Amino acid sequence: MTSYDDYFPSNFFKADDLDDGPKILTITDIHPEKMQDGKSKLCVFFKEDKRALVLNVTNKNALVMLTKSKNPTDAIGLRIMLVQVEAEYQGNPRKAIRIRKPPGAGEAASQPQPKPAPKAAKRKLPLDDDTSDEAT
Repeated sequence: MTSYDDYFPSNFFKADDLDDGPKILTITDIHPEKMQDGKSKLCVFFKEDKRALVLNVTNKNALVMLTKSKNPTDAIGLRIMLVQVEAEYQGNPRKAIRIRKPPGAGEAASQPQPKPAPKAAKRKLPLDDDTSDEAT
């Protein structure tokens, strides 16, 4: 182990988690989570990683642009890329996380995947049903 972070893993992504490059992930859920200060913040959860992304206004706007919807459930199934950028916070440069469309993802690839339709129940015909076309 080479870092304190190895001993104290976070439940949430930090910009430093992207030092090795962007991550392409699939959104599985978006819901509020209680933070250490007791306040709830909206978080994005992923299929490929146990950590969530605490959603800020900039990344919320990116999701709205990618899904063309203001409804968080419309982002479920969406493949996105988390990238590290330099942003200004209180007049100082800082690392930040931004949501982007994955490279090579056409319009259809970045759209949420449709949920499979429920399987239709097979109808059983009664055995004594006279459905033959034979003349009697």
